[in-house]
Amino acid sequence: MSEEIEIAGAFVAGEVDRDRQEARMAAAYIGQYLEKIAEPDPRIRQDMGNIQVDFGYIHKGATKHYPIAKLSFTAANERGVELVVRLDEFKPDPAAYARDLLEHLGPMLRNTLRLRARKKLANTMIHQGLTGVAHG
Repeated sequence: MSEEIEIAGAFVAGEVDRDRQEARMAAAYIGQYLEKIAEPDPRIRQDMGNIQVDFGYIHKGATKHYPIAKLSFTAANERGVELVVRLDEFKPDPAAYARDLLEHLGPMLRNTLRLRARKKLANTMIHQGLTGVAHG
């Protein structure tokens, strides 16, 4: 896990270590399901199979912070994925959190494929319009 932590507000001694340990456990729990779709990518650090895991905080205002685990990986068709797991939302019911995350991940990945296809078509049409050249 990355040791980079953005610090804002006051932290109680030992809190960062506890948060980091909880982030590792959350990442391991969710990562076991993501390993099936994570593909090798030299740009991704292999902390957990083909998944890169980073620890940090999301900040609200000057004093509120929420510990997170960020899981980064590459899915099919070279789609980069970053999932941010807020530990305060994960801890009450890890199974429900993971189930909800995975249920939404499939449709999100399919939508990115559709958007890519539309963008490619739009770019081709613009190119054809500018150059007068038709590409098959």
